[in-house]
Amino acid sequence: MESIKQIETKEEPVNPLEELNHGIDELRNKLKLLFDESAVLTRKLKEVVLEQKQKEREFVQARRAIERIRAASGF
Repeated sequence: MESIKQIETKEEPVNPLEELNHGIDELRNKLKLLFDESAVLTRKLKEVVLEQKQKEREFVQARRAIERIRAASGF
């Protein structure tokens, strides 16, 4: 009976080098995921900035058109 208990409680020794390599691989995967997410967010930010600049240009053009109409109509 004691030999069975010894076998059950005996654990395989953990190789520190393998554990380190596993940790490095996990970190590398997390960093890659973060980099990919960062690239997506950067692209979305650029799209939003371009859209905002376009809206500002359209606003300025509309304001100038209104000013020309006012000047032409005499108001």
